[in-house]
Amino acid sequence: MPTLGKLILALALLLPIASSAQAPGYGAPQYAQPFKPSFELGGFAGYHIASDLNFATGSAGIDGSASYGAVLRARVRPGQTVELLWVIVPTTTHIHSALGTGSADLTINYFQIGGEHSFRRDNLEPYLSGTLGAAVYSPGTLVLSSGTTFHGSDIWRFAFTVGGGLKIWLAEKVALQLEARMLAPVWFSSGSFFVGTGGAAFGVSGGIPVVEGNFTGGLVLAL
Repeated sequence: MPTLGKLILALALLLPIASSAQAPGYGAPQYAQPFKPSFELGGFAGYHIASDLNFATGSAGIDGSASYGAVLRARVRPGQTVELLWVIVPTTTHIHSALGTGSADLTINYFQIGGEHSFRRDNLEPYLSGTLGAAVYSPGTLVLSSGTTFHGSDIWRFAFTVGGGLKIWLAEKVALQLEARMLAPVWFSSGSFFVGTGGAAFGVSGGIPVVEGNFTGGLVLAL
């Protein structure tokens, strides 16, 4: 009996310790996983529209057309990414001027760098995006009704974009992306530098001759 009594006493002391060891929260405290930078690679296609361009001797129109491109994002903080954006628009421009009318092929490329801020809730991630960079207009040969021929050359301009959209995460690393984006090239017409007794200043004048819109859908892969 003494031996049985000792065994019962030992079990009575060990059972509370064993049950506590299995209880949630026992032992070392549980910490949130630290944020790890990640990357996203996306491809998209859609439809592009643009306003008309007016100049001193006439106007130019840009046809609505298909567009496509790619984006590479680096997620540097929760909900914040740095992105590289490339948009390609193969379209046609129509010229109306004092020298005559005509049409020419036109390819527009936007090379941009910027940032994105998102607000993910479950599998839905709405976001806002803004970028800065260059727009490149590459016209083909233009033959006017008067017989005048112009051989186009690349035109580089500073440009910016503002957009927003929604990522729908279909799986852990695959999302469907829907986006609307405004693209705006900037024409700088003149610059000036002033120096006086109160200091110095630099000024630039210019404008946005064409406002473009891009409406796209595509896939995003988390790397």
